[in-house]
Amino acid sequence: MSVRYVQALVEVPDQFSVWADDITKAPGLVQGDFAAVVYLDGGVAEGVPVVITEIPNAAGEYRVAWTPTCAGYWEVEICYPVGRAVWKGRYDVTSPVLTATSRPPGYA
Repeated sequence: MSVRYVQALVEVPDQFSVWADDITKAPGLVQGDFAAVVYLDGGVAEGVPVVITEIPNAAGEYRVAWTPTCAGYWEVEICYPVGRAVWKGRYDVTSPVLTATSRPPGYA
């Protein structure tokens, strides 16, 4: 699985498919059907909300969104009972980029 590069303090959206079997997707699941665990640098990161919703007009496709609170190596693990499967996203999170003008004060 590849690693995504993202910034801290910015919502990270991702998506995954849920399969009931080898050929049939599993639509209609809700947040309570999933168990999410977030890891930061190999340890469990407590208190990081993970929101999971089914993508409209895409049965069996789900969106996951969360916001990393600091730089580090993060993993989001989603477990779901259908097919007893696990989805995992991996992220290399950098500090937020601060932008400022390069012009001295007083210049337009």
